[in-house]
Amino acid sequence: MERLRRSRRRRKWLTAALALAAISAWFSITGMTSVFVGAFWPVIGMGIALEAGKLSAVAWLGHHHGTASPRLRFGLVALVGILMGLNAIGAYGFLAKAHIGHALAGDLAVSGRAADVDARLSVQAGIVADLDRRIGQIDTAIEKANEKGRTTGAMKLADDQRKSRAELAASRIRESKALAGLQVEKAVVDRERRTVEADLGPGEISRYPAGRHR
Repeated sequence: MERLRRSRRRRKWLTAALALAAISAWFSITGMTSVFVGAFWPVIGMGIALEAGKLSAVAWLGHHHGTASPRLRFGLVALVGILMGLNAIGAYGFLAKAHIGHALAGDLAVSGRAADVDARLSVQAGIVADLDRRIGQIDTAIEKANEKGRTTGAMKLADDQRKSRAELAASRIRESKALAGLQVEKAVVDRERRTVEADLGPGEISRYPAGRHR
């Protein structure tokens, strides 16, 4: 009965160890393909070979710990340590790729919104500037009409220009409110961009073609 319990415990430990090794190997090999992008299949083959060698070395050390020579044990332990370091590099590559991909996706979304807001802001500013120009022309025309004196024609022209000016002034108020709303929206987009840059770093974003400099 006791032997059966020990056998079950060993199977559980073995299953857990193999699951951990498999997940770690998957992280490592996938990350290595991200670090060495130009050699996808060779990197996969190398990663599988390294993981198999690491597990074989650990298993051999476990079975021959008492009979193996110290030099051999030291060499295998050093080899396993190096392979664990490569495993860590691969896992870092996997996690870094996931982080960078997420950050760049956010940067692309923010960049698209920023471009849209900037375009609408430019158009709206042009509308407001055109209204200011037309209002200025009307003011100049009214001043010239007043300089001619209180003739019937001058007074009628001044009244007509004042009505046009009032309509343009009302339009300017509406367009100015729209411009202010776009400026607020632009401020929100700029804040989101700063958040993305703080997450990844502006220097890191500029290194990747999928970023805002694409």
